[in-house]
Amino acid sequence: QSLIKSINGWSATFDDHDYGADNSDRTFKYRNESQDLFWNFTMTSDKDPLWPQERNNQTCSRPSGVFSSKTVTLAGNFTYKIVLLDTRSNKDPVGTVEGDFLGEEQWQWLEMQLLESDHKVDLIL
Repeated sequence: QSLIKSINGWSATFDDHDYGADNSDRTFKYRNESQDLFWNFTMTSDKDPLWPQERNNQTCSRPSGVFSSKTVTLAGNFTYKIVLLDTRSNKDPVGTVEGDFLGEEQWQWLEMQLLESDHKVDLIL
């Protein structure tokens, strides 16, 4: 955590090996605990700009995953948006017909991020 504190402007999300067992999905037994550990380790709080603040015109105290976005400005005033998705917390189990990786809340949030963006570049990870 001391390394994290020393770096300005960093962003984070997780994949299955950070989240839990290999190829884990929304049925992972420790889903909520894994998200709590992520937020605690990254020292992200509901007042941090990395924390998604509003979705569907409702203030959220806890997102249903570890997705986030931020705008980066480079020299010459070139700005772009980084959108970090969580492809584990709401992922349907393997074999689910018409399975989903993001879940409805994150899809709506992603749509809002893209519709409200006026950047020339939106980088989605």
